[in-house]
Amino acid sequence: MNRELFENLLDEHKDAVFGLAVYLLGRQEDAEDVTQETFLRLFRAGEEIEESMARWWLLRVARNLSLDQLRRRKVRDRSHAGIPEELGRGRVGIEIEDGDRRERQLEVSDLGTGALHMEQQVELQRLVRAMETLNEPYRSVIVMRELNDLPYNEIASALDMTLSAVKVTLHRARKKLREMFPESGEAVA
Repeated sequence: MNRELFENLLDEHKDAVFGLAVYLLGRQEDAEDVTQETFLRLFRAGEEIEESMARWWLLRVARNLSLDQLRRRKVRDRSHAGIPEELGRGRVGIEIEDGDRRERQLEVSDLGTGALHMEQQVELQRLVRAMETLNEPYRSVIVMRELNDLPYNEIASALDMTLSAVKVTLHRARKKLREMFPESGEAVA
């Protein structure tokens, strides 16, 4: 994969990959690691990945890496329930090799949700806590559809599900989230 294409894909999809990872993992630092590893794998995959397929491929890799990290975390500490301490900006560095065999640090900055007002942060943290209680694939489908605004067909490809299964899963996930916010007359998702 040429460097220009890689950097374009990085710019275009870094927020979606980071957003999925942070919502699945609940920790900004872990999400940064997953984001870095995801783009490193894209760079290594090179020409094997078609540009038109890159978005769902990246999200699938990020989801799988996040789930692997969650499994490892559960083995280490079954009692920990990770809640993002900071849902602000992140920084991820990816070392890439130039054509002349030099390595350089490519930084992905300003990841995440940006500066939010305090009230919005409280509501966001409340929603994140609620989303953490969702099992897979409910959590992934909600993040991909509601936060990353992916079309159903891309979610189906990324999660290896049928289109109808994605729609049913999304409906059930939304219902579960609404049940967690009974005092609010508004729809959460």
